Amino acid sequence: MSTFFFSIIVPIYNGATLLGETIDSVLNQSFHDWEMIAVDDHSTDNSAQLLKDAGTRHPNINVIIHEKNHGGPFAARNTALDHAKGEYLIFLDQDDLLAADSLEKIAQLAKECQSDAIRGVRISLKDGKEKIMNEFLPASPVSTRFQDSPELWPGNNFAAWIFKREFISENGLRFQDLIGHDDKEFLLHALLSARSLTVSDIPLVKYRRRHNSLQGRKNPRSMFDDIRAHGMMLTLLHETGNKRALDHRFKRLDFPAIAGMCAWASTQVDKETRKDFYEKAQQIFNRPEVRDLDPGEGERPLIFSSLKAGDHAASTRLLRKYSHRLRRYPWWRTLWNRGTAAAKGRE
Repeated sequence: MSTFFFSIIVPIYNGATLLGETIDSVLNQSFHDWEMIAVDDHSTDNSAQLLKDAGTRHPNINVIIHEKNHGGPFAARNTALDHAKGEYLIFLDQDDLLAADSLEKIAQLAKECQSDAIRGVRISLKDGKEKIMNEFLPASPVSTRFQDSPELWPGNNFAAWIFKREFISENGLRFQDLIGHDDKEFLLHALLSARSLTVSDIPLVKYRRRHNSLQGRKNPRSMFDDIRAHGMMLTLLHETGNKRALDHRFKRLDFPAIAGMCAWASTQVDKETRKDFYEKAQQIFNRPEVRDLDPGEGERPLIFSSLKAGDHAASTRLLRKYSHRLRRYPWWRTLWNRGTAAAKGRE
């Protein structure tokens, strides 16, 4: 039985610098039927004390402290799921902000549409400038299913979604042990399971773009987990039997992302670790549901073929030559430039 309309889930690790602003963005909402479940994953700064102080002042803030660190937000999110009492779930990162009056607006829409999942608008916040991140903004709310309209979800815009708690519970949805990428698999699993999805133009979350965020920090473990996440997502898509959704997702996101991670490995890690990256990609590209998909135009078929065949020498050469074209997002270009500089420094 729900005792709040929203459960706002916030996983926290060493977030003291911006945590106060995140909490204030919730407290300042015009809609007050909510609980915040803040789970600290054994921070080494004063995050836990800040949370305890906030919980003392505001009874709707439920503070949970983990006795050990799990390396990523997946465990904190799962802990919060076990304690949530709201009708709808909102997942907020420790440095994100709720847009002004967003809860009131999204609550009204939720009452009207009764969908299992509802998407608002995610706003990028960097250097004081705001930019809408959603690629599809309807003039009025649109209700559909992922299987019918996969093109409406070109990315992993997890922070812009809210979910019925009962729906999440009924489908046994949990966050996997994927450092920095647990939200990708969870979101796609939820979208595929939902009986109805509603897409709106309501600003919901302001996402701080920071180079030292968990998403921005790249290392072999997080990159391996990113490849694992993409493999899990391709499995989910294959199991639905929707080839159009699989093909759309693979060409637009999964192939360039996996190749981009291999490109990162081609200059950032030692030869043996690089081999592990390539072999992980090879396993995915040789799966029956993937191997016959068209990887796209230009240099992509060459990269796909070399990774699929396990030709490590050709893969390294092609990835170093073409990796700057694989993703349009700036952090891939940054990784490539850093990797190239590091490689030159070792020569």
